[in-house]
Amino acid sequence: MEKPDIVIHCGDLVEDGRETEQWDEWLDFMMPLMQNATLFTALGNHERNASRYYEIFALPNNEMWYSFYYGPCHFIILDNYAPWDETSSQYKWLERELAKPATFKIVCFHEPIYCSGEHSPRKDIRKVWEPLFIKYDVDIVFQSHNHYYQRTNPIDGIIYVVSGGGGAPLYDPGFAPYINKSVKAYHYCILDVNLSNMEMNFYAKDVDGNIIDNLVFTWGGVEIEIVKPENGLYIFNRKVTDLPYPVIIGKIDIVVNVTGDIEGIEFYIDGNFKFNDTAPPYEWTWDEFAIGQHEIMAKIRGENISSKKDVIIFNI
Repeated sequence: MEKPDIVIHCGDLVEDGRETEQWDEWLDFMMPLMQNATLFTALGNHERNASRYYEIFALPNNEMWYSFYYGPCHFIILDNYAPWDETSSQYKWLERELAKPATFKIVCFHEPIYCSGEHSPRKDIRKVWEPLFIKYDVDIVFQSHNHYYQRTNPIDGIIYVVSGGGGAPLYDPGFAPYINKSVKAYHYCILDVNLSNMEMNFYAKDVDGNIIDNLVFTWGGVEIEIVKPENGLYIFNRKVTDLPYPVIIGKIDIVVNVTGDIEGIEFYIDGNFKFNDTAPPYEWTWDEFAIGQHEIMAKIRGENISSKKDVIIFNI
């Protein structure tokens, strides 16, 4: 059982925020968690900006967009439904907040600017907010609205997560070239910060506690990502079509992208060490007998920093 210090909900706490009975049910359900952790929320479309929302919560700033620090993390909560363009108060406030120093910068809001499946990404908001995220080195952006789990590859150094698996009926995730992981499951996300080495470990878990995705953020600019195989069908090392996940027939070149100074990359299959590459470009050809689902892991040598990817492979 998780015991978080703080909890952030990215909106749509109830189906209709104008209905007092729904809030009463929600409060009864959330009481055990709220008695032991501080809860922060973002406004979703189903809150309908109702007065009961503001009666229940006492959030910083104007309660629609606000920020707070917890340890080395600077959390910034935004509102998709208040004015957000370059002339708005929210935009000007956002730039001031992002300019403040922090080891890790985490942004949260409801309607995603990167996603695939059901509701389309808000490209209008992306055009306005994304340049600020890039300029001020945001690490990860949490979004909701779509009822599934989804994570992007780094986009200009930023990871975008869709987390909408809190209880409403699930949607079918779609595919886009920038999507790294999609799972149709009820789930929750965890950020676990290690103060001794300033690492931020990110996990997504299903309701049974099984890890469905994970990533490590390291202060100092070192990042690692498996960039091949991508989501798609590979036949004898060549991608022939897009798929929601990697399917491989025959051997495959595993290619890793790394930023920062490192000693080398270690390659693992299902936790078993296979190869050590000490010079870029970091890659290894996996050409062993393998059938079914397996986990590829690329780990920075001498560090607890890794990238993992589940694949289905048929190589006999």
